[in-house]
Amino acid sequence: MPTADRSIRRLFSSAAVFLLLAFTALPATAQDKQRYKVAKSAVSATVLKPGVPAMAAVVFDIEPGFHAQSNTPTEDYLIAFTAEFETPKGVTAGKPIFPKGHIKQYPALGKLSVYDGRVIIRVPLEIAADAKPGDAVIKGKLGFQICDDKACFPPDEAAIEIKAAIGAADAKSEPSEADLFKGYLAEPPPAAEPGKDGKKVRVSGVLDTTALQGGKPARLAVVIDIVPGFYAQANPVIGDGIPTTVAIEATKGLKFGEPAYPPGKSKASADGKPLSIYSGRAIVLVPVEVSGDATGDVTVKGTVTVQVCDTAGVCLFPEDFPIEVRTSIADARGAVAPNQPELFEAAAAMIAAPAPPRTSTAVKASSNSSADALSGYSIPAVFGIAFVVGIIFNIVPCVLPVLPLKAIGFYETAQHNRLKSVSFGLVFSLGVIASFAVLGLLVVVLRVFTWGEIFSNPWFSLTLVLILVAMAANMFGVFTVNLPAGAYMFTPRHDTYFGNFLFGILTAALSTPCTFGLFVGVIAVALNQPPVVGLLLVSTVGAGMASPYVVLSALPELARKFPRTGPWAELVKQSMGFMLLAVAVFFAKGWLERVTGAPAVWWMIFAIVAAGGLFVIVRCLQYGKTRVAPIAGTIVALLIVAPSFYAAKLLAVKPYEWQAYSETALAAAQSSNKVVLVEFTASWCSNCHALEALVLNDREIQRTVQDESVAMIKADLSAKDAPGWQLLKEKLKAEGVPLTVIYSPTLTEPIQLAGFYSVGDLKAAIEKASPRRSSLSNSLK
Repeated sequence: MPTADRSIRRLFSSAAVFLLLAFTALPATAQDKQRYKVAKSAVSATVLKPGVPAMAAVVFDIEPGFHAQSNTPTEDYLIAFTAEFETPKGVTAGKPIFPKGHIKQYPALGKLSVYDGRVIIRVPLEIAADAKPGDAVIKGKLGFQICDDKACFPPDEAAIEIKAAIGAADAKSEPSEADLFKGYLAEPPPAAEPGKDGKKVRVSGVLDTTALQGGKPARLAVVIDIVPGFYAQANPVIGDGIPTTVAIEATKGLKFGEPAYPPGKSKASADGKPLSIYSGRAIVLVPVEVSGDATGDVTVKGTVTVQVCDTAGVCLFPEDFPIEVRTSIADARGAVAPNQPELFEAAAAMIAAPAPPRTSTAVKASSNSSADALSGYSIPAVFGIAFVVGIIFNIVPCVLPVLPLKAIGFYETAQHNRLKSVSFGLVFSLGVIASFAVLGLLVVVLRVFTWGEIFSNPWFSLTLVLILVAMAANMFGVFTVNLPAGAYMFTPRHDTYFGNFLFGILTAALSTPCTFGLFVGVIAVALNQPPVVGLLLVSTVGAGMASPYVVLSALPELARKFPRTGPWAELVKQSMGFMLLAVAVFFAKGWLERVTGAPAVWWMIFAIVAAGGLFVIVRCLQYGKTRVAPIAGTIVALLIVAPSFYAAKLLAVKPYEWQAYSETALAAAQSSNKVVLVEFTASWCSNCHALEALVLNDREIQRTVQDESVAMIKADLSAKDAPGWQLLKEKLKAEGVPLTVIYSPTLTEPIQLAGFYSVGDLKAAIEKASPRRSSLSNSLK
C-alpha cells in the first residue's frame, strides 16, 4: 500500500502542477517579447566549404526574473525547449546540442529543470562535397514556454534565420564567432599539401576528465579528422571495404569497454553501390572502468585503423594510427574537472544520430533477453532457479499427460514395499537427469549442435511420435487384443528398473519443445560458464524435474489415493490416451501440414481433445449412480475442451502474408528501407505456436505491422537443413526458438526477442526500429 499511496500522491501532485501551469498561464500581450529575445545567430566560418564540417548557433536571451523549461524538463507534461532547422540544398543539419538545464525549486511551481539568462543552441552542419557556391540561408524556429516565479505564460515560438555563404573548396575561410563554438567544433582538418606529411587522417585521444578516479567510470574520445576530398569506411561497414576500428591496449588498473562508433553517412560508390562513410570529423567513444585500488600515472595507448578513399573511389592502403593519452588516477574522494565537455556532447550527438539504411545481411547478435535476466544473479542463485525451472517442467502440456500415468505406476510399485518404490523413483529420476546431462554435454561442452536441432532430426521426431501413439494405444487397451507380447516393448514398463529409466528419458524428451521460454536463459548462462559448471547447471534442471517423482515414490500412500481397478480407473487411463494421441499429432505436425495445411492440423488436435471430453461425459453418464458424476465429468471436459477450442481458433488464424526466409529474401526486404521482422519457428515448438497466436496475431500488433509497413519473414526450422539455421547459429549466435529478430533501416544492430515476450515488448521493438518514428522523434527534439 505505501507504494500505491506514493503513486497516487505523485499522480495528484503532477495533475496539480499541470493545472497550475495551465490555469495560471497569463494572457499574451505585446510586452511578451520583452521577456526574451533572439540575440544572435551565426555560423562557425565566414565561408562554408564543401566537405568541411561546420556548426550554427542561436543565442537566446531570457530577461532577469524569467525562465524557460529546459530541453529535458523534470516531468513529461512540461513543455520542453525545442529547436527545428530547415537547411538549403547541399547543407544537412544534425541533432541540435542543447545546454544542460539548471535544477531550481520554485514555491509555486515545484522542482524544475530550467534555462535562464543566456541560452546557446548549437547544431552541427554537414556541407556536401558537391555543394554549389552561393548564399545559404538556414531557417527554423525555437519552441519554449516562458515562466516567472509564480506562473507560466502561453507556449511561444521564435523564428530564426541564419545567413551563410558556401564557397569553393579552395576559397579562403576564417573562423567566425569563435567564442560560440570553442570546444564544439573540430579545428579545420590539415591540408594534404605537397612537401608536408601528406597524411589524409589525423587521430587524437581525449579523456572526459582532467584525471581519472579510482572506482569511477570515465570515457575516452578517439577523434578522427579526415581531410576534405577523402572519406573513410564507417563501422559497421557496408560492402567489401575495411571498417574504421579502434583498439585500446590493456592498461593496468583500467578496463575498456566496446567502442561506440558514430553512424556513417550514406554515399554511393563510383559503380553505384551503397556505402557508409565517415568524412570530416568522426568521434568514437570508449567506456573506461577504473579499478578501485588503482593509483598513479597511467598512459592509455591504442591504434586506429583507417582506410581512406578519394571522391573518385580510389582507396589507399589501410593505415594504423597510434594514439596515446597520458593522465593520472586520483583518489576517489578528490575533485576532478570535466575535460572538453563540449567535445563529448558533440560525440554523444553523433552517436545518437540515425544510421544510414543497411543493405548488408551481416549482423551481430544483440544480447539475449532471457540470458541477461539470469546473468544478474550469482551462480548459486542461478542453480536454484534452474532447479525450480525443472520442477515447473512437469506442468507443461507436453508432460502433463505423463503425470497420472507415473502416479498409477508408483501406486503399482507401492503394492510391494516402500524401499522398492523409492528405488524405482530414483531410477526414473536418473533417466530424467541423464537426459539433461547428455543434452548439456552435447550443447554446452562439446557444442555439437544447438538445442533446437534435436527436434529437427526427422528420425528423432518419428521415433517420438511412434512411442506416443503406442502409449496411447496401450491406454486404450489395444495391446491386450490380438497383439504379440513384443508390442509392449514400444512403451516403457512401470515394474522394471530399466523400464523406469527409459520412462525418465521419455519424460525429459517430451518436455523439451514446450520449455524453451524457461530453459533458454539457463542454456545461455551455461554456455558462458566453464564446461563443468555449465554441464552441472543443465543437469540441475533435470534434478528439479525429477524431484516430484522422488517424493511421490517415497510416499506411496499418495499413490493409493488414485482410483483402483475398475471402470473409473479405466476412464482415467483411457482419457489420458486421448491426450497422448493429441501430443503425437502435434509432434507429427511437420508431416501432416504438408498434406492438410497448418490450420487443419490444429483443428485435428482439437477434434481429438474434444473426442476425449465427449468420452469422459458419456462414461460418467454410464458409470455414475448419482447426478454428481455426470456434472463433475462435464465440468472437467469443458475445462479441457473450451481452452483447446480457443487455442485452435487462434493458431489457425493467419493474418499475415509470410514470406519464407532465404538470404535473398532478407536482403531484398532490408534494401526496401522498411522494418523487417524475421520469426524463427518450428512445427515441433509449442512455445512458438503459442507466441504466434497470443502475441504476433494480436490485433494491436497487426495494426502496428500495417502502420509501419513491416516486412514479415518466417524462418521455419522444422527441417534440419532449413536455411534459417545458418543465420540463427552463425550470425545471430542464438541457441533455439522461439526467436524474433527485427531489422531496422536506422539501427546498426537487429533487435532480438528470445523466448516468451509480451505484446508491449514487440510493439516497442517495432516502433524503435521504425524509420518513420525515428524521423518524427528527431524533428521534435
